[in-house]
Amino acid sequence: MIITIKNKTISMENVIKRRLKLEQKKAKIITEEARLKIQARKARTRHLIEIGGLVVKAKLDDLPTNSLLGAFVSLKENLSANKKRQIQTQTEQESEIVKMKRAEILYEKSDALKYVMSNNVAKRYLSEHRGIQEALTKYQLSFDLRTNMMWDSNSKQYYPALMAFARNKDGNITGGQAIYLNKKTNNKAEIEVHKRSFGKIKGSFVEISKNHEEQQNIPSSKDGNNSTNNVTIIAAGLETSLSIREAGIKGKILCSLGVSNIRNYEPLKGERIIIAADNDGKDAVSVHTVIKAQEELIRKGAVVSIIQPAEKGDFNDMLKSQGAESVRKLIEPEIAKLIPDSKVAELQSSLRTNDNKKLQFQLY
Repeated sequence: MIITIKNKTISMENVIKRRLKLEQKKAKIITEEARLKIQARKARTRHLIEIGGLVVKAKLDDLPTNSLLGAFVSLKENLSANKKRQIQTQTEQESEIVKMKRAEILYEKSDALKYVMSNNVAKRYLSEHRGIQEALTKYQLSFDLRTNMMWDSNSKQYYPALMAFARNKDGNITGGQAIYLNKKTNNKAEIEVHKRSFGKIKGSFVEISKNHEEQQNIPSSKDGNNSTNNVTIIAAGLETSLSIREAGIKGKILCSLGVSNIRNYEPLKGERIIIAADNDGKDAVSVHTVIKAQEELIRKGAVVSIIQPAEKGDFNDMLKSQGAESVRKLIEPEIAKLIPDSKVAELQSSLRTNDNKKLQFQLY
C-alpha cells in the first residue's frame, strides 16, 4: 500500500517502521527514568543503613524527572556530611574516654598527699609558698590531692607535681590538674607552662572537703543540705580552695579547676552555693564569666551568692597578706545569710565593715 503525504510517496511499511522507532525511544526513556529512580532508592537505603538509621527527609518520587539526578547527588552529599560528623563525634568521644582512663591510671600511680612526709615538695609548696599549713595536718585532707613525678617534653625532664583530681557527678575520676614544682625551691617550676590540665575537666570538680565531715552521721535533707548549716563553696583555683579550708571554713568546698567550669556544676534542688571568686578588677573577663555561672546555677534550682576579696587578688593572696582570720570573717557572714532561720546571722553580720560595698562583686 502506498501513501502520499505532501507530495511524498511513503510506503505503509516505512510508516510502521518509523512508528516503532518512536515507540522504542519512548520506552527507552521511560526505562532510564525508572532505572535512575531505583538506583537513587537503593543508594539512599544503603547510606541510611551505614549511618545507623539516620533519617533524611527526601521524597524522590515527588521530584520532576529532570531534577532526579541532581536530587540524588544532593542527597548523597548530605549523607556523606552527616556520616563525617557522626564519625568525628564518635572519635571525640573515644578520645575523651581514653583521656579519662589515663587520668584514672595516673590517680592510682600517684601518692595521696595526706600520707607523704612533711618534707615532700608538694606539701612544702603549699606550706612555705601558699601559707596553707593547718589544712594539711589539722583537717581531713582529701584523697584526691596527690603527688607524682610529671614529664615535661620541652625541658626533657621529670618534675615533682602537686596533683588535683576531679570527679564527675557520679563520683568517677575524669581528669585533673598538675602543678609542676621545683624540687630545690619547693615553688613552681621555671618552665613555660607550670600548671597543666589532663583528662576531662568539664562538669567535674576537685573535692577539698565534704559537708560537715566532722558530723558524718547527720542525714541530708531533701533540699540537698543538712539540717545544720551546710553550704557548698566553689572556687576556681586549687590554692584558693585550700585557703578557704585553711581559714577553718567547714562544709563542702570544691575546686572547679577554672572559672569557666563553675557553671557546669549540677546542684541539688535548693542547694545553697557560694562562688568564691577572684577579684580580678571590675573590667576583667572573669567578672562576666562568674555572673553567668551564678545565673546558670540559679536556673538549675540552686540558691547562689558571690563573694570576693575586697582588694585585687584571690583568697590565697588574702590569706598570705591578712591571715586566716580575715578570710573566715569575710566568708562566715555570707554562709549565715544562706542558712534558713539562722540564729547567728545577726551576730555574724557585725563582722562586716562599713566597706561593704567594696566587698560586693563588681557587676559593671
